[in-house]
Amino acid sequence: MKIGLEIHAQLNTKKLFCDCDTDLLDNPTKTIERKLHVTVSELEEVDRAAFEESLKGKKHVYEAFDTSCLVYLDEEPPHEPNEEAIETVLKVSLLLNADIVDQIHFMRKIVIDGSNVSGFQRTAIVGLNGVVETDYGNVEIPTICIEEDAARKDREEKDRIFWKIDRLGTPLIEIATSPSIKTPEQGREVALFIGNILKATKKIKRGIGTIRQDLNISIDGGARIEIKGVQELNMIPTYIKEEVKRQENLLKIKEELEKRKAGIGEIYDITDLFKDTKCKIIKKAEKVLALKLKNFSGILGMEIQKDRRFGSELADYARKYVPGIFHSDELPGYGISEEEKNRVTEKLESDSFVIVASSKEKAEKALKEVIKRIKIAFQGVPEETRKPLENGATAYARPLPGEARMYPETDVPPYNISEELIEKIKRELPELPRDKKIRLMKQYNLNEENATKIMAYDPDFFEEIMREYSIKPTIFLKVVEIYRSLGCENLEDLKIVFDYISKNRLVKEGIEKVLEEFSKGNMDIERIIENHGLKPITESDAEEVIQRIVIQNRDVIEKKGERAVSVLMGECMKVLRGKVDGKIVNEILRREIEKIK
Repeated sequence: MKIGLEIHAQLNTKKLFCDCDTDLLDNPTKTIERKLHVTVSELEEVDRAAFEESLKGKKHVYEAFDTSCLVYLDEEPPHEPNEEAIETVLKVSLLLNADIVDQIHFMRKIVIDGSNVSGFQRTAIVGLNGVVETDYGNVEIPTICIEEDAARKDREEKDRIFWKIDRLGTPLIEIATSPSIKTPEQGREVALFIGNILKATKKIKRGIGTIRQDLNISIDGGARIEIKGVQELNMIPTYIKEEVKRQENLLKIKEELEKRKAGIGEIYDITDLFKDTKCKIIKKAEKVLALKLKNFSGILGMEIQKDRRFGSELADYARKYVPGIFHSDELPGYGISEEEKNRVTEKLESDSFVIVASSKEKAEKALKEVIKRIKIAFQGVPEETRKPLENGATAYARPLPGEARMYPETDVPPYNISEELIEKIKRELPELPRDKKIRLMKQYNLNEENATKIMAYDPDFFEEIMREYSIKPTIFLKVVEIYRSLGCENLEDLKIVFDYISKNRLVKEGIEKVLEEFSKGNMDIERIIENHGLKPITESDAEEVIQRIVIQNRDVIEKKGERAVSVLMGECMKVLRGKVDGKIVNEILRREIEKIK
C-alpha cells in the first residue's frame, strides 16, 4: 500500500496577483459565459480528463462583482505576486525544514473542470525536500508550492455550471508528501502535523473548505487513485481503508470475470416490455435500453465499499448523461416487478443486464459509458480522481489528468528570494507545534489527550483565555467542544462566556443552554440567562434551599445514612441546576446530612 497527501490551505491575504480582498460575497453584478474546448498539446496528445469533461457539453457562467478586477476576469495581465503570501509560504517551508529555491518561477497548470476563467491556474515551487516527523517514521515532502485557488462553484442548471469568482485567485499553499505514508493512522497524523504548522503562522483562513486534503492511494496490482477534497481530518483513515478495500474487491472482480469467461453483449430496445410499468422513472422516459451481459450475475451487486456495489461504479460513469441505471442484481425493485425482470431476461437470453431509461440519445451514450467501465473491470483498477462521500466511501469524478499540464507563465517575471529575506523570516518563525504542545502540558498541567485537543482547536486562543480569565483548562475544553458540536466555528464568540464563568455569573451547568442559544444566532447572554433561569444564586441562598430539602426528607436520611446523598442530590439539582455549581451543591448537601446523623 502506498499513501501520499496533498494539503491545500487558503492564505488570509489579498489575492495572489492583484490587490482585491478574498472575502466571499453575494449578489453578483456581471457574468461571463465560456465553454471549454479540447485541444491537442504540443506533444500531439489530448488530455484524457479534459476530453471527458468536454463530453458533458456544459457552459460555464462566471459571476463577478463590482469589486472584481480585470486580472481574474482574464482581461488584464497579472500584477506582481503578493509578498505577504510568498513570505507565509516561505515561513511554512522553513518550519518543515525544506530547501528554499533561489527564484520562484510561476507556471500555468491546465484546469479542466471550468473552475478558472482563464482555463489555467498559476503555480510555483517555493520549497523542496521538506520532512514531517511522525511516530510511524519520517515522511518526505518533495514540494511546497504557492498557487491560486479556483472559483467557487455555486450551482448547476441543466447545461450550465455557475461559478462565483470571489474566491478565484485566493493564495493557496500546496504541500505534497511522497507516497511514503505507511498506514491510515499515519496519514491522519501527517495531516494533523502539517495543519498545526499552518495554523502556527496565523495567516491561514478559517472555516469550512479553507483547508482541503487530497489523498493518493494505491495497492499492489491496483492503481493510483486521487481522492480530492477531503475536509474532515478524522475521516482520513476511513477514506484510506475504504479505498484499499475497493481496490482489493475490484481485483477480485477481475479474477472472477476471467474465471467465468464473462462478456459484453449488444444494446437492445426493450421499451415495449414496460408498457404498464409502475416504475416512475421508466414511465417518464422516451426509451428503455438494456445492455446484455454474459455471466455477470452476482457481480453487479457485489459490495466493493461501504454502501456501494460494482453497479455503483457503472452508474458513476453513466451519470454524465442520465441520473442513474438499473441492473439485474438489484431487481425486482424501484417499481420494476419480478415479471418485468423475467421478460427482460427472456428477451436478452441472459440473467444479467443493465437498463437505462431516458431519451434514445442519452440512453445510448450512458450505456456506452457503462461498457467502457465494464471493459476496464477486465483490466483491474482504473486510475481515477474520486470525490469523498460522507460515509468514507468515494464516487468516480473523472480520470486522472495527463502529465503534460504545465507550461511557463510568461506574464510573471521570476521572483528572487534573497538571503536577507530568509534571515528575516527565520527570526519571525513561530514555536513548532510539538514544542508548543510539550510546553502547554507543563505550564497548564495538561494530560496528553487534552493537550492534543487544544492543539487541534487553537492553542493561541487557549493561552489568551487562560491569561485573561480565571477558568480551568477543562472548562475551556468543555465550552469549545460543545460549541463545535453545535456546528459553530468562531471561537471569538466564546470570550463573553468565559468572562461570565470567571466572574461567577454563569455556572458550568448552564453553559450548554447558553451555547445552544448562541448557535441559533441569539448572542445576548444576559437575556439568555434571564429567560432560562440561569442566574446564579449565592452560596447562602443555595444553603437555605438544601436545608429545606434535607428537612423534608429527614426519614430518607435516617434510613439510608450517607447513601441518601445520591437520592437527595437529584432533588436539589431540580431546583438549583444552572444556578449553582453542582460540586458546591454536593458539598453543602453532605454537610447538612452530617448534621442530622
